[in-house]
Amino acid sequence: MQVANKELKSVFSHNAVELDFSQVTHVDTAGLAWLFLLLEQAATHNCQLTFQGLPKKLDKLIELSGVQGLLPV
Repeated sequence: MQVANKELKSVFSHNAVELDFSQVTHVDTAGLAWLFLLLEQAATHNCQLTFQGLPKKLDKLIELSGVQGLLPV
């Protein structure tokens, strides 16, 4: 986990980061929670994080979770 945290700090050292999820084929609620964790970490480092190519399956999870409009796409 420390390696992952070190990598995230390196990525979030930029002013803005765009993550492309167009090759992701499966997503669940743990993945949705991870996206919000990434947003929190980016904000901690004053980095603007946006997501591109989020799987369509994620739309239903977002709706069921009541977090519509909270992900920067």
